[in-house]
Amino acid sequence: RGGAEQWPDLIVSEIFGTDPLSESVLPALHRAIEDFAPTGGRALAMLPCRCRLWGALARAPAAWMAMSADASNCGVEYGEVLAPFESGTLLVDLRHEFSCVELCTAPAVLAIHSLAPPIATKGENLAELPLLAEPRALHELLPGVPSPEAEKGRRCNQELQEGVQGDLCLLLWFDADCTLEPNDDPETRISTAPTVERGGTHWTQFAQMLRWEDIGEGVEAAVAEGKGDIRIKTTWRVD
Repeated sequence: RGGAEQWPDLIVSEIFGTDPLSESVLPALHRAIEDFAPTGGRALAMLPCRCRLWGALARAPAAWMAMSADASNCGVEYGEVLAPFESGTLLVDLRHEFSCVELCTAPAVLAIHSLAPPIATKGENLAELPLLAEPRALHELLPGVPSPEAEKGRRCNQELQEGVQGDLCLLLWFDADCTLEPNDDPETRISTAPTVERGGTHWTQFAQMLRWEDIGEGVEAAVAEGKGDIRIKTTWRVD
């Protein structure tokens, strides 16, 4: 702070949990920008410059609802301020339980968070996801995900094989652009998608189990029929 030459031109951050907002990346970077905003017309660059929350409506074993308390063991903080969804505290760390998931929609971007000025510490986004004609196993839509045959012996696989209908949930992950400007080059992006080999990183995917009060009227019937679009509203507010 002794002179203009000591102000940074670039801020590099890694403040992501499995839930990308759980470690307060937005308020931390917002404060950093306030503290280190350059003068004289210089721009302050941020790396990564953007993260995106991806999701899909899915069915998971009903037993996962009871596992939701385990979310506190996987570095996901929850509460009205930090949860990625307004209603969401029932988060389940998926780790490698991919073959237990059946998708009802194809994955889509649910929210985009700029990590460069100006940073929005609150907001909402509405995404419309077309329903699949019938549920598809995750490994059928996302190549590289383990198939049930590769994960034999898991209880959830047995439930699905016996035709037990799972509960609705949102399957979630994120990616971040490790560039100074947003772009679509996968070579310059980190991703926690289930198709990506992460080399032992601590990030996993997670599922938000949906309670009856979270699900709009007619959603279950539409999913069963496999027709129409599902609207998912994502809200965030971090202080």
